[in-house]
Amino acid sequence: MKFFLPLFVFFLLTGNIAWASDVLFDVYIGGDTQPCPGTTSTYSIAGDAANGFNIKINADAGTIVAWTDYRGNKYSNVSLQEISTYGYTNFNGQLSVTIRWTNVRGTLGHLHVTTSNDGFGWNNNHGDRTYEIAVGSPDITGTTTISSYETNCDLAHPSIYIPVVPGADSYTWQNTMGWVISSTYVSGGHAGVIFSTANSTATSGQVTVTANNSGCPSTSSTETFIINRTAGGIAIDGLDTMPGGTFAQYAAATDLFNYSWSFPNGWYITEGQGTAYVKVQVDNNYYSGNIILTYTDACGQQQTRTKAISSYYISSPPPPSTQDFGKVSTLEGSSPVESAQAEPAFYPNPATSQITVNLGEGGKAIIYNNIGAVVREVVFPTGSVSSSINTLSLPTGIYHVRLFKDGKQLLDKPLSVTH
Repeated sequence: MKFFLPLFVFFLLTGNIAWASDVLFDVYIGGDTQPCPGTTSTYSIAGDAANGFNIKINADAGTIVAWTDYRGNKYSNVSLQEISTYGYTNFNGQLSVTIRWTNVRGTLGHLHVTTSNDGFGWNNNHGDRTYEIAVGSPDITGTTTISSYETNCDLAHPSIYIPVVPGADSYTWQNTMGWVISSTYVSGGHAGVIFSTANSTATSGQVTVTANNSGCPSTSSTETFIINRTAGGIAIDGLDTMPGGTFAQYAAATDLFNYSWSFPNGWYITEGQGTAYVKVQVDNNYYSGNIILTYTDACGQQQTRTKAISSYYISSPPPPSTQDFGKVSTLEGSSPVESAQAEPAFYPNPATSQITVNLGEGGKAIIYNNIGAVVREVVFPTGSVSSSINTLSLPTGIYHVRLFKDGKQLLDKPLSVTH
């Protein structure tokens, strides 16, 4: 009894008994994850908190041809699928295996390391690690079931992508349609390309993608996709219904060509004709009809799109801006006429230097610019029913003329001024 107790205490203090708390928390493997086909690669194996462990090493889809144990002893010219050895005091990277990978190109092999504690039968204390090895000969075949892509001629920047190919470290994209590569990416498990179709009217062709491995340049793999481009279906964005006497904006896709907009009676384009975006003004009345947009798509084909729109009358038009651009109190160049009655109207339209207004004595004419600011406000003097308003100083553009009499609006029409 005097002999065994000190010896037990000695073992306990020096750590030669593997307690449950002295277990392997992790396994670390280092080495080439993308070897070339038929080549050999050496992998180091280390662990932490180890003290007396059984270690099992298995090469899935590969052959172990050499290995070194935790003491540094080397074993070569072997041909094994699995080895069992022993690790002691962290085995600190001394342990290594050399594997010739035989799995099929583009597939995954595995190096699997399992450790178990053999002290006092506590074999449930263990650590393990699996290392995936992608043989660096990418095989793109079978990575996707897609053999063709459908895109439309309204898309000037189509995107094509495939799942990431095991063993590939780069991708080469080509096409037969004259498309230019805008960018490529590898993200979210996909490898893709974004093209620019500018100056290409091709409606069909091929796109090829090659999966490469820089370490094994002779083992690239290529896939070809059939591309078909069809007429698109762009939408015209904007309000379907709007109050009279107000402005609206309409827009289409920006990657098209030769835009031409047409609006129903009572709607007037104030800016943007020939572009993907237009601004319009509508008379204060009830109107309905279709916007008609014609354009040339990226395939060089002329297309037409329509959108139904309508407007409604509002009893109180929008208040004029407090800005005053040259307001005058009487009509310029007016001349008395014998009759004090006239049909509310103005002409010519378009105008260059002046317009003639028929309204009647006591009436008032207001001209607004395209942002609703007052640029002319004139009051008809007694006895005047037809007079002129100078437009020579107004910049070229679209204006709005409103005629009032006895507190009521009698006319609301757009006016085009050109010089």
